[in-house]
Amino acid sequence: MSPACRSALLLALLAFAAATAAKAPATPPVSPFDCTGDVCGFNVTADTLVSAPCEGRAVLVAYSRSSGATLVQCSIPARGEDNLVYAFDRSSSHGPVYELEGGRYVNPSSLPAAATDGIPDRFGPVPLCSAPGAAQAGELTLVVKEPSGGGDPPYCYRLYRGAIASGAFALTADGASAPAPSGSGRARWNKLVAALLPYVVPATASERPAAIVGAAKARLYTRPDTQASTKMYLIQGDAVSLLEAAPCGGWSRIRYVTQAGNTLDRWIQSADLAK
Repeated sequence: MSPACRSALLLALLAFAAATAAKAPATPPVSPFDCTGDVCGFNVTADTLVSAPCEGRAVLVAYSRSSGATLVQCSIPARGEDNLVYAFDRSSSHGPVYELEGGRYVNPSSLPAAATDGIPDRFGPVPLCSAPGAAQAGELTLVVKEPSGGGDPPYCYRLYRGAIASGAFALTADGASAPAPSGSGRARWNKLVAALLPYVVPATASERPAAIVGAAKARLYTRPDTQASTKMYLIQGDAVSLLEAAPCGGWSRIRYVTQAGNTLDRWIQSADLAK
């Protein structure tokens, strides 16, 4: 074959390869996993979405669809003790945030089996440090390995739960004191979180329990406390979505979409809602 023919053939092959690549479907940037009740999540497949403090690590996101409870986990395969977990309320730019080393997200549906069989680990199942209570709707669950205090086996997994409570995100630990919020976590994770939040799919208003305001004028509050009133109020007939009820009763956390399209997440006295 002459040099001219070889050049023409090479150009044709390159053009064909370019056209084939252009038609090939792009790899999705995230890979969602099945929801368990209100809790959903995804694994990040696009390296371009990953930034500090998770460069070079596998990233997973889990979240509640009906509340702002969210966690980001970055890990190195086979080195769970090096995992980093960031837990926060994605609907609040000023609420408490938490950072945990060695954290590992667990599907809430796996907790009943973990209570008897332990959590799968590199060298066999590791028991939970304490018997888990029932998982609540929209609650994010994760475990952190810690020494069992000289027992056998030498390690156990402490179960942590993240949820919106009394209007703010909180992380609690089964059988242990609650961890303290992080003072610098928001700044360290801000860039990564901003890149990942667009892939969170919250529940639509039609999927949340709905209610109607029954009071002529229903004041809104930032937390379930009469001392936390705002200047905002709803009027009789306004439709809201119910997000949660305060443990003490008498209060409901609601979401209201204004005519301008703005979303308000506030507390209301339950007596102001229509029966």
